[in-house]
Amino acid sequence: MIRKPLGEILIDHGLITKDQLSVALTELKKHPGTRLGEVLVRSGFVTEEDLARVLALQFDMAYVPAGKLRVDAAVAHTVSEDLARRHRVLPVSESAGRLQVATDDPLNVFALDEVAFATSKKVEAVIVSMSVLDRALDKAYRKHDPTPDELSTSVESPQSALRDARFSLTTRTDDAPVVRFVNSMFEEAVAEGASDIHVEPLEERVRIRFRVDGVLREITTVSKDALAAVVSRIKIMAQMDISERRIPQDGRIRIEERNKDIDIRVSTLPTVYGEKIVMRLLNKDSVITSLDHIGLVSDVLKKYYRLLKRPYGMILVTGPTGSGKTTTLTATLHYLNNDEVNIVTVEDPVEYEITGVNQVQINPKAGLTFATGLRSILRQDPNIIMVGEIRDSETAEISIRSALTGHLVFSTIHTNNSAGALTRLVDMDIEAYLVASAVTGILSQRLARKLCRCKVSRELAADAPERILLPIPKGAVTVYEPSGCPNCNHTGYKGRLALFELLEVSQEIRKLVVNNAPTNIIFEQAVKEGMRTLAADGVDKALQGQTSLEEVLRVAYGEDS
Repeated sequence: MIRKPLGEILIDHGLITKDQLSVALTELKKHPGTRLGEVLVRSGFVTEEDLARVLALQFDMAYVPAGKLRVDAAVAHTVSEDLARRHRVLPVSESAGRLQVATDDPLNVFALDEVAFATSKKVEAVIVSMSVLDRALDKAYRKHDPTPDELSTSVESPQSALRDARFSLTTRTDDAPVVRFVNSMFEEAVAEGASDIHVEPLEERVRIRFRVDGVLREITTVSKDALAAVVSRIKIMAQMDISERRIPQDGRIRIEERNKDIDIRVSTLPTVYGEKIVMRLLNKDSVITSLDHIGLVSDVLKKYYRLLKRPYGMILVTGPTGSGKTTTLTATLHYLNNDEVNIVTVEDPVEYEITGVNQVQINPKAGLTFATGLRSILRQDPNIIMVGEIRDSETAEISIRSALTGHLVFSTIHTNNSAGALTRLVDMDIEAYLVASAVTGILSQRLARKLCRCKVSRELAADAPERILLPIPKGAVTVYEPSGCPNCNHTGYKGRLALFELLEVSQEIRKLVVNNAPTNIIFEQAVKEGMRTLAADGVDKALQGQTSLEEVLRVAYGEDS
């Protein structure tokens, strides 16, 4: 059978253009021994995952996505490490005398033949991406999977890790086992698009979980004997005190992975079984910088733009931790940023750096809090101020008074819905008339998982409980549900989208605030004036097939009150 060249296959599937192929082939000539797929990925013309998927489809082979490849160590060692790395093949499992072999290059038939010859078994290939195969090879041959004894005796000195503030995940053979293990954990988290890594000591083991698309899932476990070494390595990278285990600590790690700069916020917490570590991954390359792309529907976006045109007042963004508030504020500041305005922020921490914006990192140990930072900012002749979070009465009062004295102020506050932000400020001992005068709008948001392309549709029954719980239109309605495929790790969801609720503070709402009306009365007035609720926004996006009603119920049900 005559096989098409890889370039033609990718063109046929619309993944690259002829011009891109020509550029890649020219680059390939400069680097003999490099594969075309590597050049295409490195040039940004195609992703590793798309490359692997189209190869699997073209050659009628199974594709195994990141996080789904399970390697039997005994089976892997049926071939030598030299053969596996030289030909980029890895036996992963065996069933009924047939050997399943992972590869990222199905065109390399010779490699599969050599595995069959070396093992005297029939070989069945499955396709994985290049990075997944790299990690699997490293793990199978113990480059990233050291034993607990190796981990517990391999803690390096703080000085050796702090030679550079930014860490590369490129692993050398002479690296300590704990270094290789932690690097592998970061690599896998970045590859799977995880937002958080949890290292959790339990009674008899240490559990490592990733939060992907807002949901935690267990990745692996290690022996309790390895905990001290892993924690110490992470603390060293985050410039924490490795000798202090009795109190919580916070730190920051900067890593480079596949030409991406990743900031990692690290938090430790002493528990009864040892120190727990949670790490928030912030990919600077993936942050949304345009308000047109954050998910606001057109009519709500127009209202938000109208609020931004006001020269003064306070705009609040509300929602739980991890709901995308920072992304919304970052996109907002990008929109407002120009040479004619002075924008100053005070944040904890500064997550995304914005060119042209004066960003201040708070430092409570040095006496620089939100309140003290805000006082200093007011002496810097700002037009626009962004306060990372309103946590106390002092910060709230200074922010409110700044909004009343000619500044446009943005901040976040933790409340269940948009109307709750107004009553929360009053509860912080801010005079109701000041809150009513200063606040011009509140944007409440949540993140829901997006349905994968494998979604299935169904007609919603007339007596479905969702019709009672959510504002679903009467009559025949088509909804979509998760199915599951290799593209989404068989979860049915891939990525996330935001649900929004924008409350514009009208004269009627100001009167209610001044009269100390409860949250539900303010909320009902906002709905009467045309506010689109979180649940309504979620239902509309579910009916468009972007998410499921199950997701809307999970993140937005009960927020409307």
